[in-house]
Amino acid sequence: MPDRSWTDGPGFSDVDWAATPLGDPHRWSPALRHAVDFVVNTEYPATLFWGPQLVMVYNEAYTGMIGDKHPAALGASARDVFPEAWHIIGGVMEAVLAGEGPSYVENQLVPLERHGFLEDCYFTYSYSPVHGEDGAVEGVLDIAAETTREVVALRRLDVLTRLRSRLTEVEAADEVLPATVEVLLRAKADLPVVELRSSAAADPGRASVLPDVPPRPLSGTDLLVHEHDGGRVVWLPMRLGAADVDPPVLVARLADGLAPDDDYLDFLRLVATAAGQVRGRLEAREVERSIAQSERRLSEALQNSLLSAPRQPDHVQVAVRYRASEDQAEVGGDWYDSFVDARGRLTVGVGDVSGHDRLAAAGMAHARNMQRAIAYSLDVPPSQVVHHLDGALAGLDDGVLATAVLCRLEQAPEQSAASRWTLRWSNAGSIPPVLLRPSGDVEVLDEGADLMLGVDVEAPRTDHEREIEEGSVLVLCTDGLIERRGTSLTRSIERLARVVGHSVGVGAERLADRLLLELAEGADDDVVVLVLRVGRLD
Repeated sequence: MPDRSWTDGPGFSDVDWAATPLGDPHRWSPALRHAVDFVVNTEYPATLFWGPQLVMVYNEAYTGMIGDKHPAALGASARDVFPEAWHIIGGVMEAVLAGEGPSYVENQLVPLERHGFLEDCYFTYSYSPVHGEDGAVEGVLDIAAETTREVVALRRLDVLTRLRSRLTEVEAADEVLPATVEVLLRAKADLPVVELRSSAAADPGRASVLPDVPPRPLSGTDLLVHEHDGGRVVWLPMRLGAADVDPPVLVARLADGLAPDDDYLDFLRLVATAAGQVRGRLEAREVERSIAQSERRLSEALQNSLLSAPRQPDHVQVAVRYRASEDQAEVGGDWYDSFVDARGRLTVGVGDVSGHDRLAAAGMAHARNMQRAIAYSLDVPPSQVVHHLDGALAGLDDGVLATAVLCRLEQAPEQSAASRWTLRWSNAGSIPPVLLRPSGDVEVLDEGADLMLGVDVEAPRTDHEREIEEGSVLVLCTDGLIERRGTSLTRSIERLARVVGHSVGVGAERLADRLLLELAEGADDDVVVLVLRVGRLD
C-alpha cells in the first residue's frame, strides 16, 4: 500500500485546520508533520494529542473506537472530546506532555459516551512523548487497542465457572436457584440487581426496586428485556421443560454501561441453562446421564474440530481416535497429527498438554500447529523439531507443559529396498511407541524419553531410528489410554504391547477400535490413539 499524506486521514479535508490551535498545516513544525505522517500511515488505531491544548489528530482505525465523537473530535481538544473520561486519562496525558516519560496501561476501564450512552469500555494503550527539534515534548502519541469484548467475555466466563463450581455443591433441587442467585449477586458489573421470583405473577407483599410483573407474558424459555425507571430490566424464565408452565423467574437490572447485545443476552441464557441443567439432573438421574453424555459429545466434537483429519499417503494406513474422559466434560489438551512435509515424508505424532480447560485446549492448538509448521518447513530431524517447538513455546510464554512424541517415516530410496522404511522419532516425556512387525514380534520403543516440553528449553533432545518393513504397525497413544490408579506404568505398557501383539494382520482402523475397546474403559483422562500401518492390507 502506498504511503498516505495527512490529507488522507478520516475527514481531514473537512476540517478548517487554520481555525484550530494547530493552525495552517503548511506552517506545522517538522515534528508535528512527522507525527501526523506516522499516525496516518499505520493500520493500528492511533491518535496524536498535540500542544498544550492536546489537539487531536487520528487515523481511520481510531474512528471505530470513539464512535459518534468522530468527526467532531478532529482538531478538537482532548479535554472537550473526552470530558467523561478526563479524570482517568487527563492526568496521565498531561504528565507525558510535561516530560515525565511514557505510560502503558492494560485493560483499563475508560467509560465513553460514543453511542448515545455512557458505555463501559476497556482499552490497552500507550502514551508516548513526541519531541520537537529542540528536544522538548510537543505532543503525545496514543497507540490503543480496545479490549472491551475480551475483558467482558472473560469476566462472564469467570461468573459461569463460579456458578458451575457452586452448583456442583448443591444436593437438592430446591437449592439450585438460590445458589444461582448467590453467585449472581457477586456479579455486580453485569447484574447490579438480581432477584428470584417464584413466578412471573405479581406479589403485592414483596418490596423491590424491580417491576412487579413483566410488560407482556413470558414466552417459552427466552428472556424479555424492557426499559424500566431509566434502565433495562431482564426477565429470565428458569424453565426446566415444557411441563414447567409457571416456572421461577430470574429478574435482574442490566448494567447501564453495557449494551444489551447478543453477547450479553447469551450470557444470561447460559446462566439459565446451567441452573436448569443442574436442577433437572437432581430431579431425574436419567436426565443427568443424558446431559453428561451430551457434554462429553460436545467436548469430543470441539476437540476434534481443533484437529484435522490424518493424511494417509498411498503406502500407509493411518487411523486416529480421540475420546474425552468419562469424568471430564471440558475440552482437554490431547492431540494427534499426521501430515506429509514439504519433502514428501510422512510425519505423525501425539501430545498431551497438562490440564482440562480452555487454556489447555488453546495450548494444545498452539503446540500442535507450531510443531506442524516447524516439521513441515525445516529439513531437520525430529529431535530438532521438538527442540524448536520447546523454544517457541517458551518464547511466547504460553505456560504450556506438555508431553509429545514425533515420528517421521521415510521410504528407502533404493529400488531394491522399496518395501523397507526408516522410522525416526523423538520422545518428550510421552508413552513410548509400540512397534509390531509382520512376524508378530512386538517392540516397545523405550529408548529413554527426554524431558517434557515447557520445563527446560536447553534440555537435550534425542533422535532414535529403526528400519521397518512392509506390514509393520506403529502405535502411539497418550497416557489416558493406559494409565490407571493402582497400576504401575510398566505393567500398563506391557498390557498395551500384548494387545498390539495379538493384532498381526489387522488394519489400522480395526486396531484403533480394539485398543479403545480393550484399554480405554474407565479412563479418567482424555485418550488419543494413532495407529500407523506400513503398506495396505490385501
